[in-house]
Amino acid sequence: FFCLPRSTARGLEVTMPKGGRLGLLLAVVLLGLLVVDVTLRKEKVAAGPLGYRSNAAAHFRRPSRLIGEIGRGLRQKSHHQNHCGFSDCVERPVSLRAFPRSQRRRIFSVRAVEQQPQPDSTEIIWSSSGSKYRVLDEDAFENSGKPAPSDFYEMLGVSDKANTTEMKKAYRQIFRQCHPDKIGDDAAEFCELVNIAYDILTDETQRPIYDNELEQYKETEGETFDGRAKSVWGTKCNATESRAVFVDELTCIGCRMCSNAAEDTFGIEETWGRARVKTQWGDDEERIAEAIDSCPVDCIYWVQKRQLPLLEYIMGVCNRVSVASMMNGRSSSDSPFSRAETYLRTRKSAGVDGSLNRETNLIHNEKLQAAIARAWLQLPINIRKDLWPQYSEFQD
Repeated sequence: FFCLPRSTARGLEVTMPKGGRLGLLLAVVLLGLLVVDVTLRKEKVAAGPLGYRSNAAAHFRRPSRLIGEIGRGLRQKSHHQNHCGFSDCVERPVSLRAFPRSQRRRIFSVRAVEQQPQPDSTEIIWSSSGSKYRVLDEDAFENSGKPAPSDFYEMLGVSDKANTTEMKKAYRQIFRQCHPDKIGDDAAEFCELVNIAYDILTDETQRPIYDNELEQYKETEGETFDGRAKSVWGTKCNATESRAVFVDELTCIGCRMCSNAAEDTFGIEETWGRARVKTQWGDDEERIAEAIDSCPVDCIYWVQKRQLPLLEYIMGVCNRVSVASMMNGRSSSDSPFSRAETYLRTRKSAGVDGSLNRETNLIHNEKLQAAIARAWLQLPINIRKDLWPQYSEFQD
């Protein structure tokens, strides 16, 4: 207003009511403050959730607190009220800027983690620190979660190169201790399978067919469950520690936040570029908790130490996609937790019936493997330890 020519200002003074010049001045000042406020807000949003612009140095300084917007293009729908706190099926916005800073990490985590199905049957226990403690079904694990023989050779306790004489010796030794007349109905299914196995493996025509089917099955499915964890046990915990750390590699996006925060516990596997626990308790609990909290997709869990070997085995046989495919909307249909429970249920329900006989058992498949494990786990523990000492350490 004061920049106007004197003649124009005088003209306005004539037409403006008394006090109008002061009001116009205040309006200009308020408009200027509004422009400044909007500009500062834009700069604050662009600076990221910590109030400064993200760069390589910032990521190095604060790896456990930076979020990033790796999943910016994901649009997912949520039905996981118990998991993320949203009660209705809502569509997530593309940008996190529409939400207050305090909610951005939570919503980002939900959007990315929802690409994987969350099994309702797997219990999730939330600790006081906010870390997730996930437990498989206790009864199913107790009855079916232990390592067991997976094929006819392991069931008889002989190598795949054993001759007929060795087969006969193993067969007789099993029946001396496992006959149903001696230990009851718990051995009935197992002895029936032992008879089938002995008939096939001592037949010169049938054995090569079974061997070929078994080899193809192992090539397709990979290694069998041997009860041993893939990660080693560290020293940064007490002797009675019952917890372990597990990474859902199907949800992981390879951001390296956890390995930056607790480098002696977490590492990056080479094939898919995902995080993986290399040493349990390689760091103290505070650093491990910081690493878990830093994960932008919430893919790290506390689990029971005794359930860890099964989860790590199942993780190794899950179907995967690359991180790039995952970010483009393509996700794996597998989940290590749901697949582990399916594994336990299959073992629990498998049995010797009309579909398991000398002819069909020439084809080694998942059903036969589960039936062998179930029948073997029904035997008294002292007999399992005596005849199959390679499994004795896992039977208690």
